[in-house]
Amino acid sequence: MSMIVQAILTGIIMGCIFSLIATGLALIWGVVEIVNFAHGSFMMLGMYIAYFTSTLLGIDPVLSIPLCAGVLFLWGSASYKIIVTRLLKGKLLMQIFGTFGLMLAMDYGAMALWSPNYRVLENTWFSGSIKIGGYYFGEGQLIASFVSLIILGLVAIFLLYTKTGKALRASADDKVAAVTVGIDSEKMYTYAWGIGSACVGVAGALMTNFFYVHPQVGAIFTFFAFICVALAGFGRIKGIIVAGLMVGVIRSISGFMVAPWTKDVAVFVIFIIILLLRPQGLFMGK
Repeated sequence: MSMIVQAILTGIIMGCIFSLIATGLALIWGVVEIVNFAHGSFMMLGMYIAYFTSTLLGIDPVLSIPLCAGVLFLWGSASYKIIVTRLLKGKLLMQIFGTFGLMLAMDYGAMALWSPNYRVLENTWFSGSIKIGGYYFGEGQLIASFVSLIILGLVAIFLLYTKTGKALRASADDKVAAVTVGIDSEKMYTYAWGIGSACVGVAGALMTNFFYVHPQVGAIFTFFAFICVALAGFGRIKGIIVAGLMVGVIRSISGFMVAPWTKDVAVFVIFIIILLLRPQGLFMGK
């Protein structure tokens, strides 16, 4: 029984990180209404920034979070202005291929610059393990989940209580009405892309503490983010945390009770079942 509880708690910790990654994707989809297949590649870039600031400058990945968030916000905003604005003028298929092409350009660009080698940081501030209430947790995962919850809270406060946040929510809910009342939709699109990229950049910096750094590391996390967004209801920020926790717990329990290789399979199987029963998402309309 204690092992099952350990698996659940571990899944919850990873679920918090999945939620942060998915929040950025949900914000982009909700406001801009475009599928960003390059979302995981933005996370990969954040991981490399944290890795090199640690190895070259001796700065712990946790301290590099503001740098990762700032660089990814700028790169996300720039990629929207340079690439996505043109894609939005085309058909849906062009938009899909466009963001997929951006993913390939970033992944293989990273491979050309930094080689396809796997890199791991050692001896960071949070590289050990800790025992809490009889259960063991990796310090890197624990601090990552804690910071993820803080960032999610800050994003929620921003969206709920700031003028720009309310404008973003208005643009996501009804773009025509938002433009009618004077909201600059183009500026909101840029903000959404920048903030969404900053969120996943923070997640990348946090994951550098305990996960390998590789040019294509973002691919699997992109799929998890899409699953979380679909479960919550496409474009709905509400429910993202619950969806992320579901994904994390399902992976952890299936890996413990069946076999490690079944972790991702279980997530996709349950996702397909839920999609068949409630295609609009678990939290759409609530």
